[in-house]
Amino acid sequence: MKKNTIKWRIFKYNIIAISVLLALTTIVFNITIQSYIKNDIKEQLSTIAQRVEDTALYRGPDFFPSPGTAKAPSFAGQAKRYVSGK
Repeated sequence: MKKNTIKWRIFKYNIIAISVLLALTTIVFNITIQSYIKNDIKEQLSTIAQRVEDTALYRGPDFFPSPGTAKAPSFAGQAKRYVSGK
């Protein structure tokens, strides 16, 4: 196509319009995905924090005992239960 024809001018503007729409679509898509991922991460972290808090409250105040007050766990009752099968 010659550069001075009407066909070339229409073709040139169509190519420019397609390029601009492609760039705009890419930018909007990236912003949307980034926003979705941020919101999803916030929800997951909130869920994890809630589960950790519930577990800590369920275990009681000595879930993380002080280094000087830590006791060894007692397995005396459990050993009989495993041996007898009850």
